[in-house]
Amino acid sequence: MTIQRKGLLAFIVLSLVLILLPHHSFAAKNALEQSYKDVRYTTFIDGNLASHKDQAYLADGGTVYIPIKMFKQIGSIVASGNGFQVKTKLKEQHIDKKDTILYKGTTYISLEKFRAASGYSVKNEENLMVAFLWGDEKGSAKTEKIMKDLSNVPKEQRSDFGEKIYSYKADQVGWIVAMSRSSIITDVTIQFVNGKTIQESIFGSEAPNYCYYYQYERFIWLYQGAERWADKNALPSSNPLYHLEKIKIRSVEIKSHKVIVKATRASGKSVSFQLPLTNDPNDFLDGQFYYTDPREDYPKWSSSIWKAITKQQIQIGMTFNQVLLSWGGPSRTSEYTSALGSIEVWVYGNTYVNFHNGKVHSWSRY
Repeated sequence: MTIQRKGLLAFIVLSLVLILLPHHSFAAKNALEQSYKDVRYTTFIDGNLASHKDQAYLADGGTVYIPIKMFKQIGSIVASGNGFQVKTKLKEQHIDKKDTILYKGTTYISLEKFRAASGYSVKNEENLMVAFLWGDEKGSAKTEKIMKDLSNVPKEQRSDFGEKIYSYKADQVGWIVAMSRSSIITDVTIQFVNGKTIQESIFGSEAPNYCYYYQYERFIWLYQGAERWADKNALPSSNPLYHLEKIKIRSVEIKSHKVIVKATRASGKSVSFQLPLTNDPNDFLDGQFYYTDPREDYPKWSSSIWKAITKQQIQIGMTFNQVLLSWGGPSRTSEYTSALGSIEVWVYGNTYVNFHNGKVHSWSRY
């Protein structure tokens, strides 16, 4: 067999091995790079938030990875030979480069190896996706107090602890660093990147005055550049758009308890308007706009019908769907059968719309 043929055969065998081996066979080389779920993990050192500077991650297999530069928060770290020399108030040790992982331009080390190299004690709260590290009695006491306060918080709220959030009150990103319970009130402490904190109180089961940061990120990403058609029946009465008007959203932001939308109108002109803030970012624009042009859903409707709908008017002979698109859903309905056939009445405030056999027969105001 020639050298060329041997080389080709070796290449084919290696390719088959790479294809057939399970994905996780390579996780040891870079567990974060090849992880399907690199989830953000929150870390506290001596009872203080550390993740606002250096983000930790949870990889496949349940291993937590911490940026090696986090040693700067508890001591020092310098490049040394084929690795790093780290020093804390408890220990000094060399970390070999092979025990680290490079991910998104940052060098990481597993939580267990971080603990061993630092000499710090570690408590990993997997259910909360939070890791506590402490190096002295003061840090231990502060950590214990945080955990004791958390133990009295209802489980459905306790899961928010350590979460990266967007605060509607402060209009900025922060982390939940403390939670405590008194009667039916849950007190929440939020810390921002600059170290400042604010207090929030959640009464009973009411929604908090913040959302998860990943929800905020998704909201900003989802609507930037999106095309929508205005539903004036759902939008605030002060909104400047026409009914079923097409807009292209240039940007959205949350500010002063309002959703600020900047868009380009169908005419090409720019427009900016505010929408009320709801508890769920997924609801900020949903329900107030159509995702597609309703005209494309009903191409056989006449131009006179569409003209009436865009002016939010109704006409004799309109169908249920046409009235819905023009006036929205009624506050209540009633239905009965007469000699004329099926009769249905839709009520809009003091206006009663009468349908005979599925089409508008008349309407009256009282």
